[in-house]
Amino acid sequence: MVVPVKTDLSFEWETPKVLFRSQYPSAGADAGHKYSVDPNGQRFLMINDITAIDGATQQISIVLNFFEDLKQKVSVD
Repeated sequence: MVVPVKTDLSFEWETPKVLFRSQYPSAGADAGHKYSVDPNGQRFLMINDITAIDGATQQISIVLNFFEDLKQKVSVD
C-alpha cells in the first residue's frame, strides 16, 4: 500500500492505495524477505511466486559479465 502524506504545517494523509498486486512466497527460506528497496528509494526488488499466478513454472536466465559478452558479439570501430 502507499499513502501520500503532507507535513507542511500539519500532518495530513490521503486514502491508501494498492502499490503492487502479486503473489509472494509464504514459506521457505526467503518467506521473510519478499522485497528490498533500492538505496535511492526509487525502486523495489520483488520476489514473486509466479506459479501462484498462472500455475506454470517459469525460467530465468542470468548473464554474468554482460558487457564482456557483448564486446565479443558486437564489433565497435
